[in-house]
Amino acid sequence: MQIDFVTPEWNNTVYKKQTGKLYQFLSRSVTVFSQAWPRPRAWIKTPSSDGWRNFRPRDLTIPGGDLQPQIRRLSSCDDGQLLFPFGLSRYRRLKTAELYWFRDIPTEIRDRIARYHPRTHWYLLSFLARCGQPAADLVDSNPALAFMLALNELFHAPAVNRPLRAARSLLRRKQHAALEWIGLPGSRSIRNITAKIKPQSISIDALTKLKDVLTVSPIPGARKRLSHLETLNDGTLRIICDPDLSGLVSGGFLRQTGRNRHDDVYSKTVDNLFEIHRLWTMQRPFDCLPVVRCRQQMIALQSELEDERSRLNRLTPQQSTFPPPPLPADGEHIVPIRDIVELIQEGRRQNNCVADLLNEVLQGRRFIYRVDLPERCTLSVEFSDGAWQMGQLKRACNQAPSPATCQYVTDWINTQGTASVGPT
Repeated sequence: MQIDFVTPEWNNTVYKKQTGKLYQFLSRSVTVFSQAWPRPRAWIKTPSSDGWRNFRPRDLTIPGGDLQPQIRRLSSCDDGQLLFPFGLSRYRRLKTAELYWFRDIPTEIRDRIARYHPRTHWYLLSFLARCGQPAADLVDSNPALAFMLALNELFHAPAVNRPLRAARSLLRRKQHAALEWIGLPGSRSIRNITAKIKPQSISIDALTKLKDVLTVSPIPGARKRLSHLETLNDGTLRIICDPDLSGLVSGGFLRQTGRNRHDDVYSKTVDNLFEIHRLWTMQRPFDCLPVVRCRQQMIALQSELEDERSRLNRLTPQQSTFPPPPLPADGEHIVPIRDIVELIQEGRRQNNCVADLLNEVLQGRRFIYRVDLPERCTLSVEFSDGAWQMGQLKRACNQAPSPATCQYVTDWINTQGTASVGPT
């Protein structure tokens, strides 16, 4: 292949109108794109390669819509006067060359491709060019299935030698057959699930996880949730297909996520849920995970956990464990709180401010106990008049305990307090 029409500078892009080819010159490679339609192909040559080889670019972003206004804007001054090519800035020359090449692709084809993630545009362009109108119809009716056929070497095991020929033969059959060939159940419910996925939310990773959940690694309730949602996007797919997150949210939260366009491409909501799960399991390992029902609850819960983590991080190693309790536990009825994590958990479970007593506990002037019987309470004991005495005894939300509980705790303190020593 001869490249004798120009002596380019590095990092240059040239479009040849006579042949419809696009040439990209980079510091370590030269790439040649054939005519964009109807048989797009690309070749690349690098210093380490023996010659030209077939190439499937992953950084080719195909725009939709009418490209002529954008070409004219890049090729003219602010007053609308057209410029000669040598009068254009470097960026404008490179961008205009690419747009001329894209313009050779029919607008309706570009519009279909532009809805997907740019890293897969070349695969979809080849799929639509080689497989014709049946491929375009499948992109319109079931974008996810069309995506899996366009990249079937990643989804069908073992990979076939001629993936586009295999895809073309499947397009003559019903979608159930294509689903089974990909490795998914060929049922109507699975077809409906894949048809609900938004094109901009489709990725290799998302569909691979979906395939695993529907076949080899099922998650309880996942298929039912996928079937009940009106639309599926990046956020809903990543939540439902993750075993740690699937039980963390309610159906209403999933519906909110599916309608939120900010969760279509890369869902920050999923990042927030992962952080909540990480902090919860680290700081509250013995508590059941909550069920997040709305975005406001998610934000508030994450803020609460981060504040709790910040308080823990400010403690020195010596402060993380409390001094030995002066009164021994009464079996499983009255149990001492032994560290900062247990103290914070006690305050959260009982909805009180016992964690504010941290400094007094660290100094050995006050100790906190969890009372489980006769009823659930939080007890503080303090040294006064030469003996350990009851400070406060409260049920959840600082409610007063029953007389029977007060008497039980008083008898326990009187029995144990005589043998204990005061604070050092």
